[in-house]
Amino acid sequence: MYKWFGIDYERTISPKVTLGASGSLQTISGVEYTRVTFITHYYPQHSAPAGFYIGAVAGFHRARHAHAFGAGMDVG
Repeated sequence: MYKWFGIDYERTISPKVTLGASGSLQTISGVEYTRVTFITHYYPQHSAPAGFYIGAVAGFHRARHAHAFGAGMDVG
């Protein structure tokens, strides 16, 4: 019924830090892609979850029969 689906959740654990998770499912040209990631954001101005942040992200990706792990930095 739905070809694209995504969900994000972020929770403040201190005035400077949030933890969250994100997931999506999409089908493009018959290929199904699934992603689940976990995030942490650091807000140096004590305003979590608003304003500038630096964070880390890590997750699992699947397309067809291939699986991969990815990790990186997040700035926003």
